[in-house]
Amino acid sequence: MNELLAKLRDIHLPEAPGWWPPAPGWWVSAAVLAAAAAGIVWWRRRQLARTRTPQYIALEEIRALRNRYRREKDAKQLFIRLSELMRRVALSINPRREVASLTGEQWLEWLDRNTTDHAFTRGAAKILADAPYRPTPQGDAEEVLQACEAWLVRLDLQTAGKMRPNTKDRSGVSL
Repeated sequence: MNELLAKLRDIHLPEAPGWWPPAPGWWVSAAVLAAAAAGIVWWRRRQLARTRTPQYIALEEIRALRNRYRREKDAKQLFIRLSELMRRVALSINPRREVASLTGEQWLEWLDRNTTDHAFTRGAAKILADAPYRPTPQGDAEEVLQACEAWLVRLDLQTAGKMRPNTKDRSGVSL
C-alpha cells in the first residue's frame, strides 16, 4: 500500500485567473464612472457658461460700483462708469454698427427698447447720457443703479438659451 501512496501526487491548484478581460461588474462600474464624469463636465461647463455672459459680468461690476459709491460718495465717477459699462454690454451682445454710433437721446431710447418703465428716457437713468460731460451731475445714484441692473436682468432673461453672438463653429461660421 505504501507503494500506491508513493505514486500519488500532491493536489494541483488551477492557474490564477488573468487580469484581462475584467469581470462584467468591472465593465459596469467603468461605464457608470464614465457617465458620471461626463455628467459632471457637462454640468460644470453649463454653470461656467452662465457666469461668463456679458450680463452676468456686468451685474457683478454694478455690485462693485455700488459698493465703491457707498464708500466714496463720488456720483460723477459712478455715472461715468455706469455709462461705460452699459455701452460695453450693448456692444458685446449687439452688432457694432447698431450701437456704436448712438449718443445722447438716441442712446437712451435704444436702452429703453427693452424696458417698460422708460427709466432711461424719462427716469433717473437719463443722467447717463451726459453725466461724463457735466462738472457735477445731479441724480439719484441708487435709482440709476437699479435701472441699470433691471435692464441687465431683462436682457439676460431675453438672451437666455441663445448662443452668444461671437460664438463660431469649427468651420468659422457664426452660430
